[in-house]
Amino acid sequence: MTLSRSTSQLLVLAAVVSLSTRLQGTDFTVPTATQALEKVKVFVAESAAKNAKITVWVTVFGKQQKVLLLGADAESFSVDVQKNRFDQKWSKTSISDIYQLGKGCISADPSGSFDVIDYCLATGQLKAAEETIDFAIQNSTLSREDLSQRSKALASLKGDSGKVPAKEGAADGTDKKSPSVPGKMDKATALRDATDFSLAGMHRRFGPDATSYRSNEKFPEIWMAPEKEEKNRKYQIGGPWTKEAGDYSSTQGQILYVPDFGLGVDRVTIIEMSHNCFTEKPLPPWWGGFRPEPASAAWVKAAGGNPGAPIAMARGMVQWANSGVAIFSSGLVGVAGTCTAKGSEPSLMLPRTKIPTAISVTPKNEFALITVVDTEKQQGQVAVIALESSAKKTGFAHEWHEDHPGLPNVAVFTKMKLLGYIDLPGISVPTGISAVGNRGFERVSGADGHAGLLKDIDLSKQGFRDAMYKGGNSGLASSAGFAVVISRSEDKVVFIDLQPLFERMRDMYFTTEENYKKTRDAGSEPKQWPYTFDVDPTMKPTVTAVQTIAQPTAVLATVTGGKKARAIVATLDGKVAIYQVGDLGTDEPAKPQDIGVISTVQVGRNPCSLAYQKHSNDTFMAVCRGDREIVWVKHGEKGKDKDKKESAEVVRRLRDARMIDPVNVEVSDTHGIETFIISVADFKGRKIINYRLSELRFATQGGAKFGMGPDGKDEAECGGYLEFPGSPFCISATNVN
Repeated sequence: MTLSRSTSQLLVLAAVVSLSTRLQGTDFTVPTATQALEKVKVFVAESAAKNAKITVWVTVFGKQQKVLLLGADAESFSVDVQKNRFDQKWSKTSISDIYQLGKGCISADPSGSFDVIDYCLATGQLKAAEETIDFAIQNSTLSREDLSQRSKALASLKGDSGKVPAKEGAADGTDKKSPSVPGKMDKATALRDATDFSLAGMHRRFGPDATSYRSNEKFPEIWMAPEKEEKNRKYQIGGPWTKEAGDYSSTQGQILYVPDFGLGVDRVTIIEMSHNCFTEKPLPPWWGGFRPEPASAAWVKAAGGNPGAPIAMARGMVQWANSGVAIFSSGLVGVAGTCTAKGSEPSLMLPRTKIPTAISVTPKNEFALITVVDTEKQQGQVAVIALESSAKKTGFAHEWHEDHPGLPNVAVFTKMKLLGYIDLPGISVPTGISAVGNRGFERVSGADGHAGLLKDIDLSKQGFRDAMYKGGNSGLASSAGFAVVISRSEDKVVFIDLQPLFERMRDMYFTTEENYKKTRDAGSEPKQWPYTFDVDPTMKPTVTAVQTIAQPTAVLATVTGGKKARAIVATLDGKVAIYQVGDLGTDEPAKPQDIGVISTVQVGRNPCSLAYQKHSNDTFMAVCRGDREIVWVKHGEKGKDKDKKESAEVVRRLRDARMIDPVNVEVSDTHGIETFIISVADFKGRKIINYRLSELRFATQGGAKFGMGPDGKDEAECGGYLEFPGSPFCISATNVN
């Protein structure tokens, strides 16, 4: 293993700094580096003896790698490097690698957290100490007093109140400067961060929180609706409870979180209306399963025992999306639905050389696009998976009655097939993706011309195929589309043309009988439908453009096609850039020179995620973690001036004292009622919170209206919150049929 600086030199330096004296303002004494190292040695040795699967990041042959810890004693430790045992003396190991050894061990055994914190303090690794303290805070078994003392010691060593403001442009909330040259990065660090799914790792993934900016602002406390209960049902609005259920409606979905224990995916009821009562507080479902997500049994089986940590989840945003698609650290791709929507729970495992980092599902549930790191090629890629939802297998009333993978569907999934990979030029570690088609919501017309369902369409008949290709139903399936991929550590945004994929689907399903018959030979083999990219390269999407943007944190593609299709990219410095994408949203050939930023807007510090404002083509939401704030941005034509430039402006902000650390937001589906409700994932607050932002009307239950606040005149109200045994970071939900 390679040393950037000898341990002995740094131990002497740290000993001189600490002098084994009490620090001002704390009863805790930072040990000497030698003393701290001895405790870390003992802890690592004990952890390795008790746990056979501890992985750590250490420098091997000049390169930082993720390896299996085999054992340790007072003189050395051993790791597995490509199935070979490698022994390394402690005295020849850098302080950062020793920290990584301790970090890997506390993920399996948190009891050693104080030993690792002390070592970081003793050797001057203050950011590492802060991260380990953040990890330890989440474990209720560790002494609060001991944590408090070490927090004070850290503050004293920093020379301030313990809060270090992130430098403008910092990539992960550290006090290091951002790269001076776009694209310049430490690939090993970026890869480590992309594969660290611990609490501290996920915290780094979302970037600096409000404490990183030393914010002392006072936040308002939005009025929270009081809870009522009748017939064992809790609610906030309406009542009294009636015997008749009426037009029952609810929204359910999955919450992903970094768990204290267990899997870290729960099924939650976001809102519910029944019996003249409306529940605007997130709650465990009263039937169908809660913790863990009921589909987890299928995930465990598919993964051979352990699906790993949940990374992200996505649903289609135009078509009804009963199920979402989730990715896990093991490489598992799985699905989960609601209490009334369960397919055959298909799954697949990505190859072990492909590390998933982010996911997007096209708006009508046709495909899942997953960004991965190919560890063999050191190359960022996008995996393309065709999704099938077949009523032939489930009997679901709203769905196709034949198997049509790759066509619009309502996401009661029955099959997934990996079609292949798209290389991302100049990117090793992609961090975000958003993919869309060029068709919005369209009504399905039956053979009689009246509104119908997918089950009414028989593609074995030429008349139905003609209607789908150029007739009354031609607006249903997309003929073009695009995906946008970002890499925060590499300062890149990539634009991918999805037209080859969408157009090939249309050609095969909607044109000739000969083509349609080929789709009837469906299966998992490369030459069975849908074909893999190796078999049919004409289907493979192509990269249109790669552009530079400093430290992109989140990405969103608009769900409408045409010339007005846009890509939205947030950056760590608090800006959001609106890109025109040329003909990527049309059937015309896309040109790289037509893609570029047409407007920008300042939203807030560290906008770590972006979300659709459902039922709006010109408004989106940004979650500004650094300001503990949800921000709404409206974009569009600036006016009728000559250059027709577009504008983007902040039109609303939401802050609440309860919202400690927002990292994700989603707008709720509201069938049967008319209102605007959002759900926020509060990472360090360990909860999700609902907020209502408009008047509520029982549209199908008599028309009663309810304002917000105690007198019905507020601009917002808190519907309530649901706490978790961990830190939530993703919400993915849908209307329950």
